[in-house]
Amino acid sequence: MTLLSIQSLNVNYGYIQALRDVALHLDAGETVAAVGANGAGKSTLLRAVIGAVTPVAGVISFAGKDIGTLSAPQRVAEGIAMVPEGRQVFVSLTVEENLLVGMSARRDRDNHREDIDRIYERFPNLAERRHFEARVLSGGEQQMLAIGRALMARPRLLLLDEPSLGLSPAYVNRVYALLEDLQRQGMSMLLVEQNVTLALKLSNRAYVLELGRVALSGKSSDLMQSQRLREAYLGRET
Repeated sequence: MTLLSIQSLNVNYGYIQALRDVALHLDAGETVAAVGANGAGKSTLLRAVIGAVTPVAGVISFAGKDIGTLSAPQRVAEGIAMVPEGRQVFVSLTVEENLLVGMSARRDRDNHREDIDRIYERFPNLAERRHFEARVLSGGEQQMLAIGRALMARPRLLLLDEPSLGLSPAYVNRVYALLEDLQRQGMSMLLVEQNVTLALKLSNRAYVLELGRVALSGKSSDLMQSQRLREAYLGRET
């Protein structure tokens, strides 16, 4: 079943066109990656899905419903949650207060204690620091907190914007191990990632964005073998 459908999406920042006629779909339980260089429009794509920017044209449908007129909190209530680039945790709030923020747009707020306990089971470091302000956490721990905060919304679709950015190799491995675990549990994910190798290894399918357009798309395993993609991205990474 198609969970997310994007058709002819166009987004402008003033006179700059960030997305041009982008079309994309994601099935329930699928992980789809959007990859490309800086400025390709990857983050703008996620911001359009969550409602942080308003497209000038195009249709975004979630579970068969046009969500173009919904606010960001309303989209969260529909079942979409986002882990933003740079984590953007509330540094003056405690770890647990940050997690509680994640459920603020949820229609059903019952059993939130069980949800928090499950987050702490996933992230023992956060459990140990539950009463500490988020400012004392390392970058990797803040990323774990940002993911945990998004999971508190009980999303049907998880948007991830550059989850490996600025992390040590050890924490990158931990984050992607977590994403693999969520994937096995059936979580649907739209992943934006500049590290093309990581993104293609995790995802089922991928879209390559260049200057706001979809330049390539297909199964991630096939794109890994694409000569054009290897010359543009993979060769440089290796």
